Amino acid sequence: MLSVVVCSRSQALFEAFLKKTETTIGCTYEVIRIDNRENSYSISGAYNSGAALAKFSYICFVHEDVAFKTAGWGKKLLDHFNAEPGAGLIGIAGAVYKSKIPSGW
Repeated sequence: MLSVVVCSRSQALFEAFLKKTETTIGCTYEVIRIDNRENSYSISGAYNSGAALAKFSYICFVHEDVAFKTAGWGKKLLDHFNAEPGAGLIGIAGAVYKSKIPSGW
């Protein structure tokens, strides 16, 4: 079971995120939207507010413009935590395009 915390600034992006998450996550989940259209929170403030509302032990902090493409990604994430009980954090970064110019990833 996975709590997904989203700092949201766009209704359209959030709705697209919800639709994509629903079709790809592959496990029991909740989505906690922290509405930041008024720019009331820093990103860490928004995520901390969302974490305080989470029902489940595992929390995924994600931007609303992320499009998960892997089927069952939530189940895979939980399986990894269960296989590695000492793991406290998993970070994932990615992009559609990586230029040849040196950059962060």
